Amino acid sequence: MNNSWIFENEEINSPEQIPHGAIGFVYKITTLADGMIYIGKKSLYSTRKRKFGKKEAAAVTDKRKKKHEHVTKLMPKWEAYTGSCEPLNKEIANGALYRKEILCFCFKKQEMSYYELKFQMIEGVIEPGSTSYNGNILGKFYPKLFSNGHEGEV
Repeated sequence: MNNSWIFENEEINSPEQIPHGAIGFVYKITTLADGMIYIGKKSLYSTRKRKFGKKEAAAVTDKRKKKHEHVTKLMPKWEAYTGSCEPLNKEIANGALYRKEILCFCFKKQEMSYYELKFQMIEGVIEPGSTSYNGNILGKFYPKLFSNGHEGEV
């Protein structure tokens, strides 16, 4: 199985195929043998602070930018990314076949968080009987939420 990213039934394997202005995406990885899923988000760019040397700092006229600049670059190897989930990555390392699907491209960090949450809720990733590798939602909601015997009640 080819492990390229799939978006709207098209393989995405080069930066030129990413919509202009997108900073990341929300994805679903499915292991084909058992149908287990993982939903997460992936930033396409990293932004780091780079300190100026004395000469560079002296040449900067905007005092707010006197000490550092932000350097943004495309993340290396985003095409090969398989999520931050250790159990999923162990399955993949052991030869499990999987499908990597981009659910949506995002243009703001907050938008990426929103859509990750939306798709996790739609799939019910922490609900009893879920076939998901996701162990929590937002680091705030865990499967034990449903352990009181009132499953599905709102």
